[in-house]
Amino acid sequence: MARIFSQENNSVVQPKIFNQFGDDGSAGGEFPLFYFVGGKVYSILGYHPFILRFIFFLPLLAGLFFILNTLLDFYRAKLLAVLSVFLVICSPTFMNYSVSTLPDAAAFGLALIGSSFLITHRSSNTTLSLVLSSLAFIIAGLTKISMLLPMFAFLATFIFCSFWRKERNTVFVKWLVYGTFTMVPIVAWYQYISWYNLLHETTYFATSIRPIWHLNTETILQIWNQVLEFWVPTIFTRWYLLVILLALLVTAFSIKSFKKEPLIFTLLLVVGSITYSLLFFINLEQHDYYFLPFFFPMLALIVLATKSIDIHLKNNWIRVASILLLGTISWQTAHAAVVKTRKTYQGWFNDLDLSESLYDIESFLTENNIPQSSKFVVPQDESSNISLFFLNRAGYTKLSGVYDVEDLDPLIDKGVEYALVLDTSFYSVTFLQYHITDTIGYHHELGIYKVGHSKWWNPEERSLAK
Repeated sequence: MARIFSQENNSVVQPKIFNQFGDDGSAGGEFPLFYFVGGKVYSILGYHPFILRFIFFLPLLAGLFFILNTLLDFYRAKLLAVLSVFLVICSPTFMNYSVSTLPDAAAFGLALIGSSFLITHRSSNTTLSLVLSSLAFIIAGLTKISMLLPMFAFLATFIFCSFWRKERNTVFVKWLVYGTFTMVPIVAWYQYISWYNLLHETTYFATSIRPIWHLNTETILQIWNQVLEFWVPTIFTRWYLLVILLALLVTAFSIKSFKKEPLIFTLLLVVGSITYSLLFFINLEQHDYYFLPFFFPMLALIVLATKSIDIHLKNNWIRVASILLLGTISWQTAHAAVVKTRKTYQGWFNDLDLSESLYDIESFLTENNIPQSSKFVVPQDESSNISLFFLNRAGYTKLSGVYDVEDLDPLIDKGVEYALVLDTSFYSVTFLQYHITDTIGYHHELGIYKVGHSKWWNPEERSLAK
């Protein structure tokens, strides 16, 4: 999407992707602000694979800094605040997506910024902190709507706690205005992009909920088993699970020493996470980045536990020993996460490493005089855009519905001229052999072919069948 913004100079409200799901690749989901910014940077500096990663990493880094700076005011032992924020990101999945080309971690960071300003507002009561918080949550929600979880938890906590105070009506109106101001642009965008996708006849982006009650029992159990047996071991190391267990135990033993607001807030984050999982249950089977919102209640729980340590350990020697122990656990948790990241994700930039053959495919196409306006089909690619991204050309992949012999002729009718074959033994035993008209050449183990209609293609019969 960022490369298309750079090449076609299209508006941020007219996003496109390389995969031609709709009429011309016009498709959108979340507000593509960061992709748009990335496209503008590409226009100035040229394309580089680390530019977009850096753009997405900055909001996360800023969010961690803001929330840490806010938490420091609540701790006597400042190192405990540092360890709390450090521990929550010691997940292989969190580490992987913090430097990816997906916006989830960036939206997480923006939500932390919004949360930081809301906490600041509770003590300073300044209008500026309230406005900045709303703006941060607006961008977070536009980027990834699931990252509004802490905002809803804060609002519910503030309103609920106001019932113990005399100014309950004033507080309710204040937070109602805040929530409305924040949600209006987010709702407006998702209404617009749903219309935009309908206009361009694309179903690539899901812009509605995918709830558990739309599924039968067998599918629910299948997804649940996938989560427990595959995603949980992937997302969390044993050390991370130990940290969460210890945080639960410490918080449970110290529950009477906490004020109402942080406890209610943490409980609402848990309830919100469960609600999120029920509303988007189908997504949990597909990708691990859908689990990032669950790190909000984990952060809150870790903060409660370390704050309890800060309160109760008044003896300096015991406090130092506790901090050293927590530091050791943090180190082991971080080390385990790095090891698993390398094992599970093949490192932080695995998409580049695993796409080594594709990395310089665009120069090969240029050398063979294949214009950028040409369309490709990549029948083996089960992703939507990876091969097309490296080709830097529009087209179709297996995820577009290219599954059998009857699928390719209609795409050729729509302008497909070339095929990229990831495994060159593939075409000789499949339907592609009936469409290859010329061999352009080979790039590493990749084959590039000129394709045309099969001998049995009859567009008139197809139109009559419709």
